[in-house]
Amino acid sequence: MPIERSKLNRLLAGFVGAPLAVGAFALSAGIASSASAEELEEVVVTGSRAKPRTVEDSPIPVDVFSQAELEEVGYTDSNEVIKTLVPSFSIGRQPISDGATFIRPAALRDLPTDKTLVLVNNKRRHRAALVTIGGSGTQGPDIATIPMSAIKNIEVLRDGAGAIYGTDAIAGTINFILKDNSEGGSLSVDMGEYSEGDGTSVTVRGNIGLPLGDSGFLSISGEAYEADPTYRGEQYCQSWFAVPGCDGQNGSY
Repeated sequence: MPIERSKLNRLLAGFVGAPLAVGAFALSAGIASSASAEELEEVVVTGSRAKPRTVEDSPIPVDVFSQAELEEVGYTDSNEVIKTLVPSFSIGRQPISDGATFIRPAALRDLPTDKTLVLVNNKRRHRAALVTIGGSGTQGPDIATIPMSAIKNIEVLRDGAGAIYGTDAIAGTINFILKDNSEGGSLSVDMGEYSEGDGTSVTVRGNIGLPLGDSGFLSISGEAYEADPTYRGEQYCQSWFAVPGCDGQNGSY
């Protein structure tokens, strides 16, 4: 009898101790999870198609230029506008040699044009079909085909984003957000010249928004540019930047 009673006591002690051990383990696990939850401050997911982050929450430098800021620059060419607002942006003027004269690819941080990713409404812009003669065999997108009248704002990622988008975003990313107006529009005429009767240029651009169905829209933009020839060998003595002692003669000999 004493032996059976001692076995019964050990069994009862085991049943009573098991819930205590489980409770202690659950308590320690709860304390550990709460401690880890307090240490975790923020989780940032890059390259996601979910709700976009604001510029303040982005760990990389992103410049956003509104339509008002773009119009304040004064240029009618989108390339010149970005060049004025973004110091790292550059665009080369091709010599009059082949079709490259009409292609205006973008470049950031003085890297080749195929290293700058160009997006239109968050979608990749196709590259130009022309490969320059004597070049490296690559060509970036032609952003001269995007009129200023169609741009709502421009987002510029000034840091490399190759880990997200690929090797064509090593220099950075330029995202053109187009207008989505379903009503109203705009029309502007810009005129300029280097001097009286020399290099006169006229730019006409406009935009109109039309409703399409119940929730759709159709935004139409257009731009026309015409410039007269200019003579660069002339010295303009009547202007404020005239050289002292200017005799008004041209630069031909």
